[in-house]
Amino acid sequence: MNRASAGDARGAGGDPDLLDVLSREGLDLGAIGAVPLPSLRAALDRAAPGVARSVVVYRGRLVHNLTRRGVAGFLVSAHGAPASRGLLQAPSGRDVVPAATDPDGRFTFVGLPRNVETTLSLKRPGFLQLAFTMRTSHPFDYEQDDVATVQAALARRAYDARHPFAAFEGGPDRGEMAFTLVRERRAPDDPLRGLVSPGMYAGNGVEGARIRVFTDPEGAGRFDVPYPDTGLVYADSLEAVLGRGLGGTGRRLARLASRAGLGRLVARLEMPAPWRAESSRLGLAILKSMPPGIYEAEAAHASLDCLPTRDAWPATTPRRVRFEVLRNTLGDVRFTCEERRP
Repeated sequence: MNRASAGDARGAGGDPDLLDVLSREGLDLGAIGAVPLPSLRAALDRAAPGVARSVVVYRGRLVHNLTRRGVAGFLVSAHGAPASRGLLQAPSGRDVVPAATDPDGRFTFVGLPRNVETTLSLKRPGFLQLAFTMRTSHPFDYEQDDVATVQAALARRAYDARHPFAAFEGGPDRGEMAFTLVRERRAPDDPLRGLVSPGMYAGNGVEGARIRVFTDPEGAGRFDVPYPDTGLVYADSLEAVLGRGLGGTGRRLARLASRAGLGRLVARLEMPAPWRAESSRLGLAILKSMPPGIYEAEAAHASLDCLPTRDAWPATTPRRVRFEVLRNTLGDVRFTCEERRP
């Protein structure tokens, strides 16, 4: 079995036929994360002009939530919708080859079919297991903003309060979903408007939003039954959590951390804030311990319009996103929010 068909432990996934073509053209699939997307597109156009313009090249990056450095060795698989259908199929009808994160945490899929729904799962033993629900309605070449993970033991200590946290191997038959809200400030004609591109989230979360989730118990496609929000936890910064829990002592600890060069960490590290009833300036919430399955969600804000990102699964209304919860996995769906128009 050649490397493209097997999936390389350091990089490329996607359409196995296109990976074989690129490999024969001399592209090092194991180092594909270092190839700029325009160069990769040019190689595709030369090597497979008949199909190159009909498929998506998708790149993401996985970082450690504490160090913000890339995390290698995660297997990234593209599943059908729902994931019980198995791996997503390439236009050729063959299964999409899984990718893997390289030393910088990057993974690349070459040749995802356009305008299909998929859930990417990102798995490595000993870490928080992740997923990302999306539709391949991107420009031909697209780089997603970073997603973050952490060792399972650290995540358990931080998030097991109030409700069990299931996004670990061998946990209960449950999963979690994260909701990320990002302020949209780009011009209407920006080709990336409505997508969350690299660097867009940091310092740009939306404060004051509320999340509601809905189920479809009868399987009729209506999603008209509210899901209990008892497991919904909004996140805040370590700085805010210390100040809330320890008062003046916590604030002094945060100041000391800043003086020690850890100001960025205490200001941006996401921690559960069980007292919050809406999002903090981090723009993040997690709904914990959910049965695996398909759901819908919407985000409400007093002064902003919050809509699903352009690569979200279509839902029953334009304001909602449809998503899939996988067993023992923390998923992520995203909203962009902007000033409400008159």
